[in-house]
Amino acid sequence: MRYAGQQYNLIDGHELYDLIEDPGEQHDISSQHPELVKELRAKYEETFQQASKVHGFVRLPIPVGYWEENPVTLPAAQCCLEMASPTHCSGNLKYFITPSGFAHDWLTNWTSLEDAALWDVDVVAAGRYEVSLKYLCPASDVGSTVRVTAAGRSVTGTITQPTSMSLKPHRNLMEADVYPVMNWAEVYLGTLDLPKGITRLEVRALTKKGKTVMDLSGARLKRVA
Repeated sequence: MRYAGQQYNLIDGHELYDLIEDPGEQHDISSQHPELVKELRAKYEETFQQASKVHGFVRLPIPVGYWEENPVTLPAAQCCLEMASPTHCSGNLKYFITPSGFAHDWLTNWTSLEDAALWDVDVVAAGRYEVSLKYLCPASDVGSTVRVTAAGRSVTGTITQPTSMSLKPHRNLMEADVYPVMNWAEVYLGTLDLPKGITRLEVRALTKKGKTVMDLSGARLKRVA
């Protein structure tokens, strides 16, 4: 949020930058101006509440079931984390790259059986759907059991294959820490018979064999009948 003649930029509600003295936003000055941070955050919340009353903010369900786009990947960056309260997740899940996640991000720190990743999906055609997960898991953590549930139906499976946790080499001419490429693996869990309509798909761990269950890049649904 910008304020005072476009001089300041407040990022994620807590990082403050002076755009005149520091146009590259290299030096966070929030600790020097706590009252300004508080004021800008309050203005943001006021604007957000005013806008949401008029237009609303709704996370749209992801359509699945079109033969023209099959399978469909549900990216981790578009999931909802299960919440214990309106402002706190029930478990320890977080995004690897940024606090809020974005297009290339994934879920990590899956250390609690309370954790769950949730997507709202719009099943445009009733049918049978293969379910798989794209994941990372070190050899020391292999063996956790996970369950995917949607429309009152569920499939379970076990992470049996370890993956490398190292970055893949990339072809970027410049180093880009915001877009790491990993050695993702895919685990097939089974099939779900899904009815037409909007439903919630949930990924949850039933058991944890090591320190973590897995890192999750996304779930995949493939219509097969």
